[in-house]
Amino acid sequence: MADLPSVAQRYDRALREFVASRKEAALQTAYELGREAIAAGWGVLDLLRVHEDAVAPLLNEYASRGGDVAEVARAGGAFLGESLAPFEMTHRGFQEAYATLRQSEARYRSLVENAPYGICRCSPDGRFVSANPALVRMLGYESEAELLEVNPGTTVHREPNPMEYHQLLSELLHRGAGSRVAEVQWRRK
Repeated sequence: MADLPSVAQRYDRALREFVASRKEAALQTAYELGREAIAAGWGVLDLLRVHEDAVAPLLNEYASRGGDVAEVARAGGAFLGESLAPFEMTHRGFQEAYATLRQSEARYRSLVENAPYGICRCSPDGRFVSANPALVRMLGYESEAELLEVNPGTTVHREPNPMEYHQLLSELLHRGAGSRVAEVQWRRK
């Protein structure tokens, strides 16, 4: 995480500059500090704490001099908003990516669920994790839940030979991530 005292000092200086002058350069600094906070892994609450630590003394100074505290608060809000803008953009980007991921998952799920051939996923120890409806029907089970209860190595593998089944699993696990596919023969229930 970026050095909090250093960021806090820079934030304080830029906020004071903006309150005093309303210069665009100070707002640009706020925006850059927001980007830096994201890159450092900060959350919104971390930046809010820095803002609060900077604006509270500033408000007290203006109040003690009879200055326009409401104007300082408005300027502080604008400065904070600018520093939070990168968080908003990042959040929107994640929302878009999440929506795209959900659409992709739905297409993949539909492809697997509607495939005319059996597809399953197995755990590293060889148990069924999921099976599509075609595999459930092919093996003669009433539901996916019923199929997930059986031990593939002793119940549905073509020969009830757990060693042969586990050898197949071992070979699949040692292949590259993109090639963990095997055509196998199963026995019906």
